Amino acid sequence: MPLQSLSGRLAIVDDHELFAHSLKVWLEKYSKIHVSVFSNAIDLLGSLDHEVPDIILMDIEMPGMNGFEATRTVHALYPDIRIIAITIFDDGLTVQRMVELGAIGYITKDVTLKEFSGALASILDGHGYIGSTAAHNYATHAMMPMKKAVTDRNVRFSDREMEIIPLIAAGKTNKEIGGTLHLSARTIEAHKRKIMLKMGVQRSTEIVTYAHQHRLI
Repeated sequence: MPLQSLSGRLAIVDDHELFAHSLKVWLEKYSKIHVSVFSNAIDLLGSLDHEVPDIILMDIEMPGMNGFEATRTVHALYPDIRIIAITIFDDGLTVQRMVELGAIGYITKDVTLKEFSGALASILDGHGYIGSTAAHNYATHAMMPMKKAVTDRNVRFSDREMEIIPLIAAGKTNKEIGGTLHLSARTIEAHKRKIMLKMGVQRSTEIVTYAHQHRLI
């Protein structure tokens, strides 16, 4: 289906304004899609009371409410909205988490315009879409257990780490977490590194996925 024939309502939720507004301009120039842009998930949720899009392009790592929590909330309240993750992350763990929470599409920000157009067409036609690299990593992850620095039964998080993990999951920055717990951002970063080591992960998004999978939050 050519881009020019695509129509509908689409919302972009991304804190990188240049990326989001450039995508809006391109879509509205070359298709019949009406695009709304939101720099955070809270503003998106507030808008759904009076305008419900057909598709949401959802970034994952955002301040405030992250893309995981936003996807969970939107899918619970508006299950007919089709959510596409659009992110820099292509690891299988992150793809799995977004799919579990209700996303039917997953594309990375280095996607070509041709593939992006095809993904939109597929999803507007009622199908799902996962970009090739993300799909490969998703399948690989599904077939093998996540590597960890420590086995699950030996993982023990300190009381302080258990305070920090939910705040990371809520999308708080090190500075914001430090303000809540009366600690410096540097101290929070040190705790975060220890948490990642125990979980066997490398990114904040993977902390969130691990925490949900192991019912830490």
